[in-house]
Amino acid sequence: MSCKVYEETIVFSTTNRFELVDLTHRVEEIVRRSGVKNGICLVFAPHATGAIIANEHERGLMEDILESIRKSYPPDYPWRHNRIDD
Repeated sequence: MSCKVYEETIVFSTTNRFELVDLTHRVEEIVRRSGVKNGICLVFAPHATGAIIANEHERGLMEDILESIRKSYPPDYPWRHNRIDD
């Protein structure tokens, strides 16, 4: 029994400080292109301030998530982490 491994990277940029990007169709296309019929698809964000959310793409939910992030991590808060460059 052989094990096929396929790897591909999705590169994208955001334009807003807080933004959600739907990668569903891009991931589905990569899985199709891989030719793998049975296996696991691993999607991860290698950046410390990025995250993968697996949920339905529903406008109200997306707005709730963004609002929650904005309230939890306001850009004008005096974050100690930001002092690293001072």
